[in-house]
Amino acid sequence: MKSEGKFWGQIENDINVQEIWAQHKKFIQEEKIRKERLGEVQPIISLDHKGHKVVKVGSTLYFSKECKTFTDFLFYYIKKALGEDWGNNEIKKPDEEKHPIIRWYQDVCRIQALQQKGADGLYSMVPSGVVAGYINLAYDLYILADNLKLQKEVVNRLKKKDQFQGARYELYTAATCIRAGFNIDYEDESDRSEKHPEFIARHKQSGQVIAVEAKSRHRSELLGKSSNSIGEIMKADIGRLLSKAISKKPSMPYVIFIDLNLPPLPYNSIPEDLQTELLQTVDRISKNYGSPPDPFNLIIFTNHPHHYGDDNLPDPTKHVIISWSENPQHKPLYPESVKGLFKAALQYENVPSKFSES
Repeated sequence: MKSEGKFWGQIENDINVQEIWAQHKKFIQEEKIRKERLGEVQPIISLDHKGHKVVKVGSTLYFSKECKTFTDFLFYYIKKALGEDWGNNEIKKPDEEKHPIIRWYQDVCRIQALQQKGADGLYSMVPSGVVAGYINLAYDLYILADNLKLQKEVVNRLKKKDQFQGARYELYTAATCIRAGFNIDYEDESDRSEKHPEFIARHKQSGQVIAVEAKSRHRSELLGKSSNSIGEIMKADIGRLLSKAISKKPSMPYVIFIDLNLPPLPYNSIPEDLQTELLQTVDRISKNYGSPPDPFNLIIFTNHPHHYGDDNLPDPTKHVIISWSENPQHKPLYPESVKGLFKAALQYENVPSKFSES
């Protein structure tokens, strides 16, 4: 023990303990700010090595000479995640046959080519709907892969035009649960003996377990170009989707995500007729399944109208609307962990642009 004390005394003379504590407090504060903005995602792990940026994603290390920013890395990573051969084959197709992701990618390249680099050699611009949609897709892929939850089956569905929209929304839903501090486990879809939700999520801090379902409203000529003008509000018409989700009847607290896929809504408000429609639909479908009690705990309606946007305008405003049950069939032991999904849903468009945001 004496030798240890002497050794510590030597270290104490060689270092500034107050400086270490100051750095520790700074780290705690920065981590608090990071989580407030990005949620419970893991910090970005990266380093510079022999002219390369090395980035850890899950159990894989990626090396690139071109990535100066984390946005650069996301553009690089999405190609790796989806497969460069697949992307190259899609680019060769006629425009009307190309996958929406490839059309987004080509629009991003075209928009980037019109930008001027700053003195630091980097681009700076307000993202359009297409650019924001592409970046957010790449980031959600990254979040799942970094948590070792990116399924090959989901990636394969993303690459099929007729399954892209549903797979994209499932990806968003899973990433949102991770942002809210949940770990996710996918259900065995090969088991046809009962209806399964998308996945089961367990809150890391409280241990609260929930079932999660994701549904996306399909509309004609979407994704990616729309025949609907900006600002045109259509009916949500999500009764069939909600009925399908509720019919799964999991034996635990249940959260349902539904993508409205509507044109952009007013910036700082949600039209009263839309709110009324959603409320009436939830009430009607719930009664069809014998409520009260309600067959759900939380319904999260989202509207991410990236694909309705104009290339020359900023990304359209996104909205989140929730329906929280005060009388659910399965009461959560830790309701605050479930309610935390609302905040995580609002964090969707917060994407790090710099590696230093780790």
